[in-house]
Amino acid sequence: MISMTEISRTAVRALRRNKTRSMLTALGIIIGVAAVIAAFAVGQGANKSIDEQIASFGSNFIMVFPDRSASSASGTVRYITYDDALAVEREVSGIEAVAPMINTSAQLVYGNTNWSTSVIGSTPAYSLVQDREVEYGRNINDSDVRQGAKIAVIGKTIADKMFFGEDPVG
Repeated sequence: MISMTEISRTAVRALRRNKTRSMLTALGIIIGVAAVIAAFAVGQGANKSIDEQIASFGSNFIMVFPDRSASSASGTVRYITYDDALAVEREVSGIEAVAPMINTSAQLVYGNTNWSTSVIGSTPAYSLVQDREVEYGRNINDSDVRQGAKIAVIGKTIADKMFFGEDPVG
């Protein structure tokens, strides 16, 4: 039987005789290991980012969207209605808030400033499910809805881009 010492000597002799081949082999192994580590790190980072996004919604947050590919017998697309949202709130136990939303885009103009943005129409419950702080003014409430008040709640980006640090309320 060959001893470990003899195996080691043979290996060292082979490495010395084939220096370029040995270096290229070692380089290939190093690059391969680095690629596996980098891929693993990117995957872990993506998982963490997704977990943080899900956690920001809360553990009991559900969003429901209509199936835009489905249509009724007449060929028209069916949407989720306000009555559907009220039915979910009424019929499903354990629901704290339902905030039906409609989303569109709009061009905002204030003075000489023009800004394209997303506009969301919703109910007072929107502030409960989105849990956003209001810096100026207040969120909409049930009284605003009953009176048909013209209320706009704007985000920080719009306030900064349109009002340049001025108080946008008023």
